[in-house]
Amino acid sequence: MAEAKTHDQKQKQYIGMTENDFKGRFNMHKQSFNNPKHENSTSLSKYIWELKRTNINYYIKWSILKGAKVYVAGLRVVIYAKQRSYVLLTQTKGSY
Repeated sequence: MAEAKTHDQKQKQYIGMTENDFKGRFNMHKQSFNNPKHENSTSLSKYIWELKRTNINYYIKWSILKGAKVYVAGLRVVIYAKQRSYVLLTQTKGSY
């Protein structure tokens, strides 16, 4: 999960999933924040670019909500569906 906060304490949450490790996903997010070519890669990058265009300073706090082992391909769909339901239930007002 990423929480983006602005200097006036406005806050938005981004909740996503990855099959890769956190470091790889984090690096892809950093690229999308710094390279305009990747501006529309994620909801979070769209929001960050919106803040950049209006010269609003921001801070991002990262956290991992839940981890899971990788399973065989036939079971992955079931695990994904369960995790997605969990993530949807934990979203709060103001999340995107």
